[in-house]
Amino acid sequence: KGTVFRNLPNTAIIVLEKSELLLINTSFSNISSTASATLLNIQSKSTVLVKMLQAKNLISKGDGAAIYSVSSTLNLFQGEIYNCSTISGQGGVLYSFDSKVKINDISIELTKAYFGGVIRSDSSNIELKNVEISKTAALASGGSIYSKQGALTAIDVRFSEAQALARGGCIFSEGTSVKLVNTSFSASFAGEIGIVTILGTSSDISSSFNNVEFSNNRAKSVPSFVIYDTILEANGVTLNNNTAENGGDLLQVISTYLDCFLNLIDFDIANNTISTGYLIFTSKSKVNLENGLLRGNKAVTSLFLTSSSDG
Repeated sequence: KGTVFRNLPNTAIIVLEKSELLLINTSFSNISSTASATLLNIQSKSTVLVKMLQAKNLISKGDGAAIYSVSSTLNLFQGEIYNCSTISGQGGVLYSFDSKVKINDISIELTKAYFGGVIRSDSSNIELKNVEISKTAALASGGSIYSKQGALTAIDVRFSEAQALARGGCIFSEGTSVKLVNTSFSASFAGEIGIVTILGTSSDISSSFNNVEFSNNRAKSVPSFVIYDTILEANGVTLNNNTAENGGDLLQVISTYLDCFLNLIDFDIANNTISTGYLIFTSKSKVNLENGLLRGNKAVTSLFLTSSSDG
């Protein structure tokens, strides 16, 4: 409680195995690790509660610049995380495998990794509430979050100025149930496709958006969201002033080997610019649109949608 850790090279400060840990009002700064994690390496059914965290200037060579969690429970409540990165690993703040993670009331800024600029999640249940995430980056996919399997929930989360050189400027998910509520994505960039990219791997997995906004984003293709082989129930989605810079579409719904369905209700699609694609592109998929607005959009090819092949 009230402990300060600073200027520590080549170490993970706390390593846990089958243990419990409570950290309150703790500060970590200017710490490096030659392996994974600078702060916490959490293993084998450990339980950790961190409240009022201050963490800045952390760098690791392995996965999880700040925290590495395996088969454990992590609750991270209140605080600030600033300037964290992994040189060649995944998860600019957290790498999570087979873990339950809750992150509430925290601001995260200037973090970077190869995959998952903030979080790299594998077979984990990740929940974020009232979180500010800004200026994060991935050299590959998932500018803020890269999730494979498991579940991802974001409630009252604000993503801004994130970027990925490949897919998922803010979020890239594969085989993950994604739930977004009162969440926004702004001024972010994807070098290839999708500010949010959702890939389905099983017919049992579906995702949902409720009151989600995409604004002032850019991408080579799809500066909002793209779904493959999955079901998305989307209510109250706003797409405003987004730009597809080098062809592509505003949003995509694509089926390759599983059924793909977008149910888009109470939407507002306004002032977006698409150079050579479509506002809504579907392939072998089902799309239902209800009670929406399309206004002030610019596209060279079409102002609405096309369906290639069956759909």
